Amino acid sequence: MKKIKKFLLFILLIPFSLLIILIGYSLINEVIKSRDDLTHFPAPGKMIEVNNANIHIYSTGEKNDTLPTVVLEAGGGMCSVDWQLIQNEATSFIRTCSWDRPGYGWSDISNKPRTSLESAKELHEVLLKNGEEPPFLLIGHSYGGHTIRIFANLYPNEVYGLIFLDPRPDNMLDLPVLNEIGNGQTEQLKLFLFLSKIGITRLIGKDMIPVSFQEKLPDYPTQICFQPKYFNANISEAENILLSDKQVKQFGFLNTIPSKVIRHGIPDIFSGLLPQDSIIAEEEWKKSQENISALSLNSQVWIAEKSGHNIHIEQPEIVIKAIKTLLKNF
Repeated sequence: MKKIKKFLLFILLIPFSLLIILIGYSLINEVIKSRDDLTHFPAPGKMIEVNNANIHIYSTGEKNDTLPTVVLEAGGGMCSVDWQLIQNEATSFIRTCSWDRPGYGWSDISNKPRTSLESAKELHEVLLKNGEEPPFLLIGHSYGGHTIRIFANLYPNEVYGLIFLDPRPDNMLDLPVLNEIGNGQTEQLKLFLFLSKIGITRLIGKDMIPVSFQEKLPDYPTQICFQPKYFNANISEAENILLSDKQVKQFGFLNTIPSKVIRHGIPDIFSGLLPQDSIIAEEEWKKSQENISALSLNSQVWIAEKSGHNIHIEQPEIVIKAIKTLLKNF
């Protein structure tokens, strides 16, 4: 009887052991492939050391003493590649700089907590070390709106203008109807972190980006953008989102800095809510965009009628128009 039990136990352990071996192999294989990715998809820009981490910045266009430099700050979970359409169009008339926050794109992960205040300080250091000189015209998408608001308050003499693309409300978690889409979804990100370590996100990467990205940016390097460090950074931003909201509230008024707030015309970010909740959410979002615009005495709200939340991808021409409009008074 004991021999039978031992034999059955042995049989049951076989698939478990094979699973452990498979996971171990997948972990090692993913580390090797991640290194190979840097050869196949090299960073288009320069690597700058900040806080013992190599941070990626990509600059286009010639430096011009008579114009500001456009600085592009991606939204939550996004990277410098997202600004490809804007940089390709703007490079003919102005210098632009996009960057990858630590852990995103080609940048190393940092041991600093991922808060908006930390990102604003890091961005400033990256710009200076890259030889960029103020004034800067900052463009921030969604969560990136926090970064440029704080940047403008920390370094007001270096900022010429601000363009907010559907910026995250700083009271988002205080509004029940917006809380569901604004709380960061940390547990889901932790699952994807595990999947990225065994190579699953490598296989499904294209399906993880919005449809508009797939259509407008068919060469999006998901092999670079969805590595484990990406999910670690994203988790840290999500875990610190309440702190980031508090930080940006502390930096309120933007004085007379020329600003544009461009909000979505198509409420796609509320598509997962119940119909009645989506109507309420859209009204709250509109109010929040007006409130952010009111932070500057020299600001306007525009509507990207043909775009959802990702305005720089779905309606890049309105972003280019906003840049040119602000430059008229430079």
